[in-house]
Amino acid sequence: MATKKKKIRQFLNQNSTISTIAAVALLVAALGAIVVQLREEEYEYEPVPVWYYDLNTGELFVAKSDRIPPIEAPSGRLPSGMPAGVRAHVFSCGDCENPDERFLGFLEMYTKEVRDQLTNPEQPDQGPDSEPITQMRIEEGHLIRSAPKKGKTGGLGPQSRGDDEDAKWVPMESQQGYKIQRQVQERCGDKEDVYPEPCRPDAGGGDA
Repeated sequence: MATKKKKIRQFLNQNSTISTIAAVALLVAALGAIVVQLREEEYEYEPVPVWYYDLNTGELFVAKSDRIPPIEAPSGRLPSGMPAGVRAHVFSCGDCENPDERFLGFLEMYTKEVRDQLTNPEQPDQGPDSEPITQMRIEEGHLIRSAPKKGKTGGLGPQSRGDDEDAKWVPMESQQGYKIQRQVQERCGDKEDVYPEPCRPDAGGGDA
């Protein structure tokens, strides 16, 4: 083993150009890795316009994707005091630019507890008995509901249930939540090559 290392050292001493090139190549590779890492750390998510739904009026409006629903809506707040704007997931089975082909798949929001934690992750503890939010609590507080039927504006908060199935907010990561999401696929039929395409406001104006 020692003899093999000695031969390698002798070869490099006799071929200094090769040694220099190898050292430079290693240095360039190391610098490249550092640059890539720095770029990844400096990368910032750029919010985009997305649809939101006003629970008071049943109308869509546009806000940035970095907002955590519920957010303030054009109509103001719900009677309960909760902001009336929730995320609206709009889809199309064909062309998003055609308003006649767009449809409202489901609505999304968070409970007040989870929203407050996500909005202010560095806020101080609320008391000696307060606990840090866990992934399970986030999932339990991440709610969706079916798209309201035509002529129904909704307007029920996360604790409300009522007789209308459309008005029920359920955890997204639950059997009921999965069922709501499957219903979106069913809107496009059973064709294997046709899938619901998420639509953004910049794909065409107007209501879904």
